[in-house]
Parts: sequence; C-alpha cells; structure tokens
Amino acid sequence: MQELPEPGPEDPWEERPEGWRGGTSRRAFVAMCAVGGVVVVLVLVVLFSAVDGRRGGHGLKGEAMNHAKQVGMYLIEFAVDYGSFPGDSTATEVAKNSGSPLDFYDGSSNAVFRQLIAYGCDSEEIFFCRHPEGLRGPDHRISGTHALEAGEVGFSYVHGQSDSSSPDTPILLFPMVSSSYDRFWAMEVYREKAMILRADLSVDWVPIRESGQKAVDEHGIPIMDAAQRYLGGSWPDMRHPKF
Repeated sequence: MQELPEPGPEDPWEERPEGWRGGTSRRAFVAMCAVGGVVVVLVLVVLFSAVDGRRGGHGLKGEAMNHAKQVGMYLIEFAVDYGSFPGDSTATEVAKNSGSPLDFYDGSSNAVFRQLIAYGCDSEEIFFCRHPEGLRGPDHRISGTHALEAGEVGFSYVHGQSDSSSPDTPILLFPMVSSSYDRFWAMEVYREKAMILRADLSVDWVPIRESGQKAVDEHGIPIMDAAQRYLGGSWPDMRHPKF
C-alpha cells in the first residue's frame, strides 16, 4: 500500500473554505500595523514641533514672560522690606545689610538687579532673555563680584518705582534699544512686539511701530511717552542692560 506524504507546513495563502475568517484577520492585522505607524509618526512630529517651538519664537516669548514674572516676585518681596523697588535710594542699605561686594551703582539694570541677588535671589537665569545687542547669557556665577556681568541681563528697568505705583506702570521692558528711553528692537522671533511687566505683575506684549521703533498701546500712544498717566508727565529714568 502506497504511503501518503507527510503533511507539509500550512500555506498561509492557500485558499480557505467559504466562511473562514483568516483572510479578514490578516487584513485587519495589516491595517492595524498601518494605523500604528501613522500614530508613531504623528507623535514624533508633535515632539519635534514642541522642541522646535521651545527653540523658536513661542519658546523665547514664554521664557521672557516666565523670567519677568519671577523677577517681579522678587521686586515685590524687596519692596516689603525696603519700601520701594531696588534703586539708588536702597543701594546703601542693601550693601550694609548684606555685606555684598557687588556694584549697585553703575547705572545699568544689571546693577539694580544685583541688589536682588544680594537680597537673596540665587539665580542669574531669571534676569536673562535673548536681546539683539548681546547674547552671552548667564554663567551662573553669583559669588564675589561675578553676579550679572555684562551680557547676562536682557531686561530694561524703570527706575524709581515701588509696589505703590499705579498698577499699570511699566517696570520691566524688553527688548529696548539701550541708548534710548522709548525705542525697541522689533525682533521677528518676538513677532515684532515689546514685552512689558507692569507694577501689578501683569505681562503685556504690545506692537512696535516700524516707524520710530516705539511700542504703542491700544490707542497708538507710545508706552513710554511722558503723556502716559502712569508716568506723571515725566520722562522715565531708564536703566538698560550692560552688554
């Protein structure tokens, strides 16, 4: 009697009886793989977009706002103890109380913010934002006389204000032309807008006029014009970063 051949491996593509679901399952498996691949691609796109956003305009704007608000909190705490925001009138007392060797008198916003370092702020990072006149960045050295050296600050500062100033008074501004009291750099990465931290710690981004480089309010009046109510008819005493 002739022996029958041993059954071989089942052919996965062999035609199946009517009603068999194997082909359907195979198609479903292929479809699931395709969908999974699309999901993975979308996740990667989102992740790379987030990284790119942090490196680009949205990330830099968020960084500037976050840093400004942190500085603002230190300004409020400082004013509770010294009666005003840091400036020439508080420098001597801060030096005496802290024993700090830092320079509080060179006329820059760096010097003003060093009073906050002496007061207890332990980070240079919060005073920095990317400015077209200098891109050095903080080196995180605050011991001795190293705190907030040239290129480590980006914010301009309206000197002579306090926590009792009108809530809408600008305190920190960015990115200002360092040789001016009212002109700004219209940087594309910041959507050609100026950032303002006010005395109530609110943050606004306002448009910069192409003509004159002035940041203007909703009525078209320059933010730092002496006609603004919060400036009391006087031109502001601006302290700019040292680059």
